[in-house]
Amino acid sequence: SRLQLIPAILATAIDTPEEKIRAYEAGADDFLVKPINRADLSVRLRSLLRIYQFNQELVGAEGVALTLARAVAVKDGYSQAHIGMVAHYSVMLGEKMNMDVAELKTLKYGAILHNVGKISIPDYILEKQDPLTPREMALIHQHPEIGCEICSPLKPLRPVLSIIRHHKERWDGNGYPDRLKGDAIPLGAQIVGLVDAYTALISDRPYRRAMSHDEAIGLLRRQAAEGRYNPALLDRLMECFDNAPIVMDEDESKATVAEEVAV
Repeated sequence: SRLQLIPAILATAIDTPEEKIRAYEAGADDFLVKPINRADLSVRLRSLLRIYQFNQELVGAEGVALTLARAVAVKDGYSQAHIGMVAHYSVMLGEKMNMDVAELKTLKYGAILHNVGKISIPDYILEKQDPLTPREMALIHQHPEIGCEICSPLKPLRPVLSIIRHHKERWDGNGYPDRLKGDAIPLGAQIVGLVDAYTALISDRPYRRAMSHDEAIGLLRRQAAEGRYNPALLDRLMECFDNAPIVMDEDESKATVAEEVAV
């Protein structure tokens, strides 16, 4: 609840380790022993209020993030379950790559928001079943930068901007928008880009059926050999599946030509 975000200081005359443990277990954020020094109290309060303000911003930003993700899912023809699977397997792959807790949280939100820029793309392009024109393709290629513009005003979401901006870069440097190459591509962006590609391949298209797990992995391996993806990262993704690949049901596997070319 929101009350859990309000900082609490316990003032007590009992200064023992056991009392401190009880205070923190009860939900206290700080511990002061009587008699209380007013200057010390003022410093502690300012510090805790800064934390409280950040927590409030974080809650607000997370709410905005989830709302945006849902809006893009509806607009883009994907279900929320699909976005959830991209986030789930991205975090699993991040754990394989020894990311810490903070990095995994950033990765999760980056996976949820990576396509948020598509909210600015006209519906007719996202829903188009025929090949895209060069102009339409150019609009699709703008979505990482637009996504960054949307999320950058939200301070708590700024760590995810590199994932949003760079999830369409290629290992060989031929991706977009900045043509980053190899390890210059942020690891989180590499992870989300690869997992998103896999889930897109096992989704139905208006012009083809969804690929099987083996077919999708076979194509990703060929693309990795051609320079699109980091081959070592693909190997780690395979370890994540552990004979339990993502399964998309019929209602969760709908997508469009615009999604195919954006992979």
